[in-house]
Amino acid sequence: LRNAANRLAVRLRGQLGKRVCGPAVPEISKIGGYHRLILLLKLENGISCSGVKNRLREEIRILKQEKQWGTLRVKSEVMNTKGCKFVLGIILSHLLRISASA
Repeated sequence: LRNAANRLAVRLRGQLGKRVCGPAVPEISKIGGYHRLILLLKLENGISCSGVKNRLREEIRILKQEKQWGTLRVKSEVMNTKGCKFVLGIILSHLLRISASA
Protein backbone atom coordinates (compact mmCIF):
# COMPACT_ATOMS: atom_id res chain seq x y z
CA LEU A 1 0.00 0.00 0.00
CA ARG A 2 2.81 2.39 0.89
CA ASN A 3 4.41 1.74 -2.52
CA ALA A 4 1.15 2.46 -4.35
CA ALA A 5 0.55 5.66 -2.37
CA ASN A 6 4.13 6.83 -2.95
CA ARG A 7 3.88 6.15 -6.68
CA LEU A 8 0.61 8.05 -6.92
CA ALA A 9 2.05 10.96 -4.92
CA VAL A 10 5.17 11.16 -7.10
CA ARG A 11 3.13 11.14 -10.31
CA LEU A 12 0.76 13.82 -8.99
CA ARG A 13 3.67 15.95 -7.71
CA GLY A 14 5.06 15.94 -11.24
CA GLN A 15 2.07 18.05 -12.25
CA LEU A 16 0.88 19.68 -9.02
CA GLY A 17 4.15 20.17 -7.14
CA LYS A 18 3.88 21.14 -3.48
CA ARG A 19 0.10 21.01 -3.62
CA VAL A 20 0.41 17.24 -2.96
CA CYS A 21 0.83 16.32 0.72
CA GLY A 22 1.55 12.81 1.95
CA PRO A 23 1.13 9.93 1.92
CA ALA A 24 0.40 9.76 5.62
CA VAL A 25 -1.25 7.33 8.00
CA PRO A 26 -4.72 8.59 9.02
CA GLU A 27 -5.98 8.42 12.61
CA ILE A 28 -7.92 5.29 11.75
CA SER A 29 -5.34 3.32 9.78
CA LYS A 30 -7.19 0.02 9.48
CA ILE A 31 -10.86 -0.78 8.95
CA GLY A 32 -12.13 -4.32 8.49
CA GLY A 33 -8.78 -5.73 7.44
CA TYR A 34 -8.11 -2.86 5.02
CA HIS A 35 -5.00 -0.81 5.73
CA ARG A 36 -5.32 2.87 4.79
CA LEU A 37 -3.14 5.80 3.75
CA ILE A 38 -4.13 9.32 2.80
CA LEU A 39 -2.94 11.95 0.31
CA LEU A 40 -4.12 15.56 0.31
CA LEU A 41 -4.27 17.89 -2.69
CA LYS A 42 -4.46 21.56 -1.73
CA LEU A 43 -5.80 23.61 -4.61
CA GLU A 44 -5.90 27.37 -4.61
CA ASN A 45 -8.08 29.59 -6.76
CA GLY A 46 -7.11 29.52 -10.42
CA ILE A 47 -6.53 25.76 -10.55
CA SER A 48 -9.00 23.77 -12.64
CA CYS A 49 -10.84 21.40 -10.29
CA SER A 50 -12.20 19.31 -13.14
CA GLY A 51 -8.73 19.08 -14.68
CA VAL A 52 -7.24 17.86 -11.40
CA LYS A 53 -10.02 15.31 -10.90
CA ASN A 54 -9.57 14.00 -14.45
CA ARG A 55 -5.81 13.71 -13.93
CA LEU A 56 -6.39 11.90 -10.63
CA ARG A 57 -8.79 9.43 -12.26
CA GLU A 58 -6.25 8.71 -14.99
CA GLU A 59 -3.38 8.18 -12.52
CA ILE A 60 -5.51 5.81 -10.43
CA ARG A 61 -6.52 3.90 -13.56
CA ILE A 62 -2.85 3.50 -14.54
CA LEU A 63 -1.91 2.36 -11.03
CA LYS A 64 -4.74 -0.19 -10.83
CA GLN A 65 -3.69 -1.78 -14.13
CA GLU A 66 -0.80 -3.39 -12.27
CA LYS A 67 -1.83 -6.81 -11.02
CA GLN A 68 -0.76 -6.19 -7.43
CA TRP A 69 -2.94 -3.06 -7.17
CA GLY A 70 -6.04 -4.30 -8.99
CA THR A 71 -7.94 -4.52 -5.69
CA LEU A 72 -6.74 -1.14 -4.44
CA ARG A 73 -9.62 1.00 -3.17
CA VAL A 74 -9.43 4.73 -3.71
CA LYS A 75 -11.91 7.23 -2.30
CA SER A 76 -11.66 10.99 -2.66
CA GLU A 77 -13.65 13.70 -0.96
CA VAL A 78 -13.57 17.46 -0.89
CA MET A 79 -12.77 18.97 2.49
CA ASN A 80 -13.65 22.54 3.46
CA THR A 81 -10.66 24.64 4.48
CA LYS A 82 -9.77 28.29 4.72
CA GLY A 83 -7.19 29.77 2.35
CA CYS A 84 -7.63 27.15 -0.36
CA LYS A 85 -10.19 26.67 -3.08
CA PHE A 86 -10.55 23.17 -1.69
CA VAL A 87 -8.60 20.27 -0.33
CA LEU A 88 -9.13 16.90 -1.93
CA GLY A 89 -8.53 14.03 0.46
CA ILE A 90 -7.57 10.78 -1.24
CA ILE A 91 -7.85 7.64 0.86
CA LEU A 92 -6.11 4.54 -0.48
CA SER A 93 -6.92 1.20 1.12
CA HIS A 94 -5.88 -2.34 0.39
CA LEU A 95 -6.75 -5.66 1.98
CA LEU A 96 -3.54 -7.29 3.16
CA ARG A 97 -3.85 -11.03 3.31
CA ILE A 98 -1.37 -13.02 5.37
CA SER A 99 -0.69 -16.49 4.05
CA ALA A 100 -0.99 -19.44 6.44
CA SER A 101 2.10 -21.19 5.04
CA ALA A 102 5.06 -21.42 7.39
